[in-house]
Amino acid sequence: MSELPYQDKPSPWSSHSRISALIETLPSQSKVLDVGTASGMLARRKWTQPLRFFGIEAVPEWAQIAKPYYENLWTCAFDDAPEDALGGYNAVVLGDVLEHM
Repeated sequence: MSELPYQDKPSPWSSHSRISALIETLPSQSKVLDVGTASGMLARRKWTQPLRFFGIEAVPEWAQIAKPYYENLWTCAFDDAPEDALGGYNAVVLGDVLEHM
């Protein structure tokens, strides 16, 4: 795959930039669950403090691209995620997936 399956949106008004700005306010070592990681844009960004990223992605090819950026990434639909994967986070991001649920 020569191109990322889902393109980052760098505009300061995009949902990606707005979510990133909120994530930046989290304390160091906060646990973030990224539901619908796509290519891992959220975890790939450079943060001013270290954060712990976990993800859920239903598309296996996208999950493979994103996997190196997450402590743990489950390749499944949100409804099929293991119960223990869904709790204990400081933030849960549903960017670009909430409208599909």
